[in-house]
Amino acid sequence: MQIEIKRRTGFFGMASPIKLIQVGQPIASISHDQSQLVTIDPSQPLTVKLMMLRSQPYRVKHGMVPDKLEIVLNPQLKQFYFLSYGLFFVFAGLSGLFYTQRWLWPLLIMLIVLYGVGLRYFLVRGYLIREVE
Repeated sequence: MQIEIKRRTGFFGMASPIKLIQVGQPIASISHDQSQLVTIDPSQPLTVKLMMLRSQPYRVKHGMVPDKLEIVLNPQLKQFYFLSYGLFFVFAGLSGLFYTQRWLWPLLIMLIVLYGVGLRYFLVRGYLIREVE
């Protein structure tokens, strides 16, 4: 079954194509702001991958194949990036002011661990595949 898939990921990963994967095999690659007609198997889940970022599997609902799908960057991933890097800059400034304080080091280690956990969470939820009306 053929379906039109459009990539709308903004500036993120502009230079690299996103791979569409079904049954563990790449079936197509979509470049920045490109739309492509792709043949898919509606009984198998569809995922997308760009380097380490992936999407959750998209499954067609009870044989109702949509006309169009779009791939977008997860907005929560953007919030995570801005929040985590903002906190890193704040704590880097604080560590310069209070570098002799022992209470700061466990806080920095905790921030790094939380960043690692958040990064692991978003590696498999970096992209969203959604239906377009």
